[in-house]
Amino acid sequence: MILANLKARVKQIEIKTSRLVTEQFVGLYHSAFMHQGIEFSELREYVPGDDISEIDWYSTAKFQKPYIKTFVEERELPVHILVDISGSMISKNHGRAKLEIAAELAGLLSLSAIRNNNRVSLTLFSNEEKLHLPLKRGRKHWQRIIHELLSIEVHHEKSDFKQSFTGFNNASHRRGIVFIISDFIGAEIDSSLRGMSRHHDTVAIRLRDYYDSELPEGGLLTVEDPETGRQQLLPVFSKAFRKRYTALQKKNHDSVKMDLLNSKVDLLDIGTEGDSFKPLIQFFKTRHKRKTLSQ
Repeated sequence: MILANLKARVKQIEIKTSRLVTEQFVGLYHSAFMHQGIEFSELREYVPGDDISEIDWYSTAKFQKPYIKTFVEERELPVHILVDISGSMISKNHGRAKLEIAAELAGLLSLSAIRNNNRVSLTLFSNEEKLHLPLKRGRKHWQRIIHELLSIEVHHEKSDFKQSFTGFNNASHRRGIVFIISDFIGAEIDSSLRGMSRHHDTVAIRLRDYYDSELPEGGLLTVEDPETGRQQLLPVFSKAFRKRYTALQKKNHDSVKMDLLNSKVDLLDIGTEGDSFKPLIQFFKTRHKRKTLSQ
């Protein structure tokens, strides 16, 4: 992106997110993600004198000996934003590029967190970690998050979720809030994500392009795999072919969804068309309502 255009786009996102992140919005964010006075500290073996009401029966059954969960008074929870920058995130088939939407969402989430007095980190990854901005507060840090997302160089690479999530888990020991922004194409969800969600309040924001699940009608369509650069011709004139493509994409879509939910990760799907903020705001409201009902 040319420097002048980059500065203009960064400014546009700054203005857009600043207008949205009002006091009311910050309160909504806080109610959706901040815990009610206490946070989980550790899981440890029961010793005589411990309060038996703190026994965690799931862990007790699993380890065949009594374990308790301990909690401490809630302090500031750090916020970590992990963004997939593999090749598929810059493809622009129907609507805006996913990475552009990711920059807007990261700008909104980071500003909301900073105005809640939380520190924010940013990690950009594909087949390996490409960039990491450590936990920090402040307007300049927020601006840099947006700038890095819009200026990062993206290559024909697949995402290695296992390596990225394992690296994050090894480096992030204190409980926090994690937002993963990706299209999750080709994602292999394993124990590294389950380990993350056990320790952090984890939300996956999946960005979806229309052509991730549907093909246009026509003759022969030349397509390029954005993660490998390989091109091929697709017979989109064939209704049967388009139907098989849609069925396969739905199967992959549903499989990733189940893997995320089984890993205790909240999932929010956002399309590349229309307002990317509206689904996020509705997600905040739904999450707050769910937390209120569970109390």
